[in-house]
Amino acid sequence: MRIAILFNVPRRGTKGEPKDFISEEGILEEVDAVERSLKELGHSSERLPLEEDVLDLLTRVQSIRPDLVFNLCESFKGESLPQMNIPALLELLGIPYTGSGPLAIGLSQDKALTKGVLSASKIPVPKYQVIYRPEFEMSKELPFPLIVKPLYEDASLGIDNNAVADSPEALKQRVRYVLDRYRQPAIIEEFIEGREINAAVLGNAPASVLPLSEIDFSRFPPHLRRICSYEAKWIKESFEFQNSVPICPARLSEEAEVWIRDMALRAYQALGCRDYARVDLRLDLANNPYVIEVNTNPDISPEAGFARAILKSGRTYTDFIGELLEFVAARRR
Repeated sequence: MRIAILFNVPRRGTKGEPKDFISEEGILEEVDAVERSLKELGHSSERLPLEEDVLDLLTRVQSIRPDLVFNLCESFKGESLPQMNIPALLELLGIPYTGSGPLAIGLSQDKALTKGVLSASKIPVPKYQVIYRPEFEMSKELPFPLIVKPLYEDASLGIDNNAVADSPEALKQRVRYVLDRYRQPAIIEEFIEGREINAAVLGNAPASVLPLSEIDFSRFPPHLRRICSYEAKWIKESFEFQNSVPICPARLSEEAEVWIRDMALRAYQALGCRDYARVDLRLDLANNPYVIEVNTNPDISPEAGFARAILKSGRTYTDFIGELLEFVAARRR
């Protein structure tokens, strides 16, 4: 089978922090890994980089005439929000592709829309409010501490140790930072003190939850928030990165694991996810789970948490890539 690996060419955005480019570059590790696995599976592949000209992409697609597109595209021109348009384009062209469709990706890219859909499905999420201007009136239902995030970003962009606010003054300062630096609304959420759990979900009707992972922050000193910040995810020389310890499978009570697995599956289904996704949760101090985010296009590079869960499930990385191809084939039958 002839497969095109579609991915965004890393580029520096016009907003955010200079360090944000590091996560953009991570896409190349995914492309390399997928390419190796496709070769192992006996398929021919060709890289299909998305740069700044969509018409050029269309010309390349028509030239390659792939049987299938392996969609790894996470942004366009350094912006995360337009990524939902890529699967929409492939659908209009009638080209089968891996991963979630445009609606699921679009919903998951907006943190408030995600929480709205999940709440309507009776899935617990933190209380939240979207802020559009520096001067705002905070909902009386929101208790401190609160965490402030850019509404449309993923990969922990805009999240560092100062993202958690303990006072109205700190909250206003952080909201202003997000509005100014990331040029988009800010979402303020009830900060769930407790444990960070990642649920990798794989498949379609039925989907299954792979071994759960926990990010252990027990090495963090008191002045550092126990959150998966940008530093913890991407800055390899930082204290946060070196001391955020992934544990897979997570050490959970049987009851907590059942709750989390059920909640992750329901979140996956509520948003209409397809093939694979990652559901991020927090367990509060009373062991109540809350869904924080759903990532319909998670990092699947070999060193990422999703790949770690794949290996713990007894699969090889190449097995996983082969399964994704099978999911696409099943949709075509």
